[in-house]
Amino acid sequence: MMPNSISLKRSRIEMIEAMRKKLTIFAATLALSLAPVAAVAQAQTLTARQILEKSIAALGGRENLAKIQTRTASGEVQTRGMTGTYQLWTKAPDKLKTKLDISIQHIERGFDGTNGWEKRTSVRELSADERARLKQRALFNPLLQYLNAGVPAELKGKRQLPGAEAYEVRLSPKGEPTVTLYFDTSSFLLLREDYELEDGELKISYSDYRKVNNVLLPFHIQEESPGQTLSVTFDEQRLNAPLEDSLFKNPLGEHKSEPYEVSLSTIPLHVYKENDGVERAGATESFVFNILVKEKWGRSVEPSKATIEFYAGANRVKSLELSETALKAVRKVSYQSLAAQDEVFDLAHHFSEMVALYIDKLVYNLELTTPQGQTLRKSLEIPVSVYAQKTRLTFPLKGEFVVAAGHDFNEEHKMEWSQQYAYDIIGLGPRYEIIRTKGETNEDFYGWGREIIAPAAGRVVYARNDVPDNARPGLISTNIFIKLSEPMWAIAGNVVVIDHGNVEYSMLAHMQQGSVRVHVGDKVKQGEVLGLLGNSGNSDAPHLHYQLMAGPILYRNDGLPSRFENLDNPLPKRGIFMEAK
Repeated sequence: MMPNSISLKRSRIEMIEAMRKKLTIFAATLALSLAPVAAVAQAQTLTARQILEKSIAALGGRENLAKIQTRTASGEVQTRGMTGTYQLWTKAPDKLKTKLDISIQHIERGFDGTNGWEKRTSVRELSADERARLKQRALFNPLLQYLNAGVPAELKGKRQLPGAEAYEVRLSPKGEPTVTLYFDTSSFLLLREDYELEDGELKISYSDYRKVNNVLLPFHIQEESPGQTLSVTFDEQRLNAPLEDSLFKNPLGEHKSEPYEVSLSTIPLHVYKENDGVERAGATESFVFNILVKEKWGRSVEPSKATIEFYAGANRVKSLELSETALKAVRKVSYQSLAAQDEVFDLAHHFSEMVALYIDKLVYNLELTTPQGQTLRKSLEIPVSVYAQKTRLTFPLKGEFVVAAGHDFNEEHKMEWSQQYAYDIIGLGPRYEIIRTKGETNEDFYGWGREIIAPAAGRVVYARNDVPDNARPGLISTNIFIKLSEPMWAIAGNVVVIDHGNVEYSMLAHMQQGSVRVHVGDKVKQGEVLGLLGNSGNSDAPHLHYQLMAGPILYRNDGLPSRFENLDNPLPKRGIFMEAK
């Protein structure tokens, strides 16, 4: 697996981004797990409804369940080496709030029975789709409510789960996704439930049931979805503690009577195009940007149509129309966390156009719809240019190398602000080998310990030397580096930032712990050794992460295209073996 560098990639930031959708499932599916542990004699002729009724009875019966009006819970959440805290508040019939603190992420979500919201660095209303999902999850004690409402239930038979045989029961609530429940055939304990989501199947498993008042609740829950596993262990759960309705309300209020104030902007702030040629200039050039949609009070709006006009000077050379479906496919919430943007959502775009068109400007016309059906129209003019690099750079290491990721529209650096033009650089052996044997240790990589040099003269404005190297390739010790001081910078491992004195800054990351030789305030010369190539921070193999930036702060400034004078191809592309002389 090639290194993913400081972008926290999908295994980190998008994982946490996914948690804003998926961890909330704990909130209400806990209610669904008010399931029995009392042994009940099995019958070969049980129906789906009988299995559900036995679950309700074994739990403590309808009377006890009906008495439960609120539930609060707190505990620990773990995922991919990161540990944090998780809190839950629910209130009948359909109010929910969750709070997640994990590494540098702080996420609150709420549903007040009508409206849903999310708070990170700012507060935003949830989209229509998000609100619909959260509304389903907020249903208090859904198993009992489904039974009372006569929701269709089908017994699919028996299925062997790890450690137990289970009845498989499928529920089909009207207007909601189906859910499949698995009950232990001996105890009728709910073992697992499965959901079909947009990005694959979600499986939630329950264990460690304990008695709280007169019912049983699971104190351990594990969620499995494509590419990730989340685990919550509760320390405490309480029933019928007083909860005010205001707890579930949007912290900013609803602001229904105020006119919508929507603005558009881009990340990066300045959009630069790069030629697509590998060894020589090609016929096309590409540029990438995200349109950020903001609303004064974070209120929800939905994109319904976009028209993008391409200009060369005053001449419109092309026009592209995007439907509501097309916009939904590129709709994200990318920059609320590390970049601290108060966006409602963003739209990710990549264009590759003929050089001969001389495109130098886009006009982005976006049509939006409010929850009340009002149509809003906003327009943004986006200059597009070729960056004129000021600093004469040489490559930051000598000898053979390959770029594992960088300067490509579909690689993960573009997921984070400041990294749009970053490189992940692998040092190679004399015959362009990556590893000596099996690559099971850091030392087995030819690049490990290679000198990292200053690409140009300047003054050091940031340096750290305290981040441990990950013990072996493929293992990212997030729970270690994320607890250090300045955890946002610790993602980059042992890192040096150099101010070149012309609003250009070089950042060199993931160096070996203890190898960094410079300090803040030091003046460095081009070619001066800064440290040794390592595997620290968010790195899954020894490599160097390099980026040129328009400012000194990671995740808060534009990345800049960079070219190197001592390479045969000044703009190295991914996967091409090269040598820096």
